[in-house]
Amino acid sequence: MSGSLPKQLPETFYLDIAKMIQAQGADFIIDTTGQALLDTLPLHPLVVKPNNHELADLFQTTFNSDQEIIDHAKKLLDQGAKHVLVSMAGDGALLVTKGHTYKANAPKGTVINSVGAGDSMIAGFAGTFMKTGDPIESFHIGAACGSATAFSQDIAVKEKIDKVYKEINISELS
Repeated sequence: MSGSLPKQLPETFYLDIAKMIQAQGADFIIDTTGQALLDTLPLHPLVVKPNNHELADLFQTTFNSDQEIIDHAKKLLDQGAKHVLVSMAGDGALLVTKGHTYKANAPKGTVINSVGAGDSMIAGFAGTFMKTGDPIESFHIGAACGSATAFSQDIAVKEKIDKVYKEINISELS
């Protein structure tokens, strides 16, 4: 589930869908902001993906370091998320899990169109995680998908993703 809720929909729309998904024994991913995101956390989403600005807004703060971002991402874990992906544009991305934090560098390239980059990141993560169960490799591919889309006119093609993948390094932060 992704995006801001249109005003015509009830504020519980994502929560209602998450409950239906969970009742079927499936995982869900959510990329939204505010109360709609917070309401779904007790249902343990597989992934939540705020960008650093959305995460700051969620907690009514500003960030001056990666560590502050990580500390707030851990709050989402404490409230129920299984994995937190935080995209940070030219500063790369973070994956925060129970007990581990990883950072992906931002590959070099010209941003042509960032529309769909976050969705591409989630798609890369989700598709890889469903195949492998490996959050680190899923993060690596997700970061490549997001960056490759940002460097493309439209959604990135596999060849572009493969090229960008080679430029991304994942490091574990202490």
